[in-house]
Parts: sequence; C-alpha cells; structure tokens
Amino acid sequence: MGVMAGKRERRRSPGRRRRPWLTAAVILVFLLSIVGIAGTVYAIQLLNQAKAIVPTLPEKMSSLVSEPTVIVSADGKELLRMFAEYRQEIKVSEVPQHVLDAFISAEDRRFYLHRGVDLWALGRVASEVLTRRGESTGGSTLTMQLAKRFYTSPERNVERKLKDMALAYMMEQMLEKDQILELYLNQVYFGEQAYGLGAAADIYFGKEVKDLTISEAAMLARCVRRPSDENPRENYEKAVQNRNIVLKIMLDDGKITKAQYDEALAEEIKLSDKTVQVVRRQNIAPFFV
Repeated sequence: MGVMAGKRERRRSPGRRRRPWLTAAVILVFLLSIVGIAGTVYAIQLLNQAKAIVPTLPEKMSSLVSEPTVIVSADGKELLRMFAEYRQEIKVSEVPQHVLDAFISAEDRRFYLHRGVDLWALGRVASEVLTRRGESTGGSTLTMQLAKRFYTSPERNVERKLKDMALAYMMEQMLEKDQILELYLNQVYFGEQAYGLGAAADIYFGKEVKDLTISEAAMLARCVRRPSDENPRENYEKAVQNRNIVLKIMLDDGKITKAQYDEALAEEIKLSDKTVQVVRRQNIAPFFV
C-alpha cells in the first residue's frame, strides 16, 4: 500500500502536465505577429512613396512622347520622316468596344472590378506556381503594367512587384478607369517600333483603330506580352495561336457571340508592308541627311 501511495503522489495533476504544442503555438503566433507588423509597416512605406511620386505622372507621360524628324526638299516635298518611337495617339472614346474588350480579355479580365491590384488573379498565380501547372498566366493588372512602364523596371523580383502594386493602387485613386485604359493603349509596346495601339494598327494592318476587326484586335491584344518575338511579322503562326486564345476568352466572357467567334477564327489576317524609318543610336542618318 505504501508503494502504491508513493506512486500516486508522484503522478502529475492534469493541469500541471506539460503541453509542448501549446508553447509551439504561442511562439508561432508571436512570430506571425512580428511578420504581420513588419509587413504592414513596409506596405505603408511603399504606399507613402507611391503617393509622393504618382503626381509626376503627367510629366512622365510627356517625356515619353517624341516628335518625328522630317526632312523636306527646297520645294517643300517630304523626303524622309524618322521616329525615335513611332506613335499615333488615340482617344479611348474613339476605340470600338470590341477592340477594348479584346485587350481587357487578354490582359486584365477584372479590370473594372479591382482598384489597381487584382487579389483574385494573384491568388490564381500563386496556386499555379505551387501546383506547378505549367507557365503562370500572370497577375499584373493593366495599371500595374503602366506603373512598371512609367516608374519601375522590367526586372523580375518580389520588391519590384510590390512597388508596382503600391503605385497601381495610388494611380487608381488619381485616375478614372477610362483614363488608365487610354494611357495603356497609348503606351504599350507592340514590336516593330510601334508604341501604342494607333501605331500598331497602322504598322501591321495599315488601318486606323476604328477599322480593326475582332480578329485583328485579338491578335494585337496578345502581342503585347512578347512584342519582339511574337508579333505578326516576326512569328505569324504564333500570333495566330495567340489571337485564338484571346477570341476564346472573349467568347467565354460573353464579349462576342458564337457566330462572331467562328467568323473571327476563319478570318485570314492580311498584314501591311508599311514600315517607318526609325532613328538608330548607332547610325543616326546617312551622309546626305
């Protein structure tokens, strides 16, 4: 009995048992709290920086616009027109709806639903990366692409992405959606020295934007992802494949009917042979010029 009593005395009460999982949970919550606080401070810092520089947007826009150099003969005949960047400014109000729909479907399907950053799209990208389901479809909004164009760089890293997000959020506090869309369509690069949709429609199809077909608009909309390698002149077959992807998205989103989809798929794209003389840094002009 005495031995049994001693054993009973040595038993710990339930309240005094060690709970290592509870200690680990407390430490984990503490560490997550520190990370959360640090992340919040960093986010506020980025937003404050963005708020300070976004008002310089008009100045940034004007610095990207360059006038052509025109050489004329003594009687006023134009001999040569040279561009550092070929541009034709357009107004979003003059762009047909099917053209706008093509770009939104191709690059930012939730454009009118977010405020510069599409959390749903970012979550989808994270899922694609974690599950390794092929190439990521990208989570940048049109506004984030503008932020990269105006303020950051093409460098791929997390810090640049976070800066793009902060800048995009602040830009959408300052501008209306149609203003952002107009900026995007005038600034994005399409290859072949064409900057902006107006220049691209002219260079590739010899048309004004208002005359673009659904098929042509879809081709240009996807072209902006890899403009130097997958534009219609450089790789026509790939450009057609990209066009078909955009057309399918437009159909799925209800932007076009099945009849329009079939017609656009069957359309044979005819490219223009128009070119522009671009000023080259290494060879500004021949001897006469």
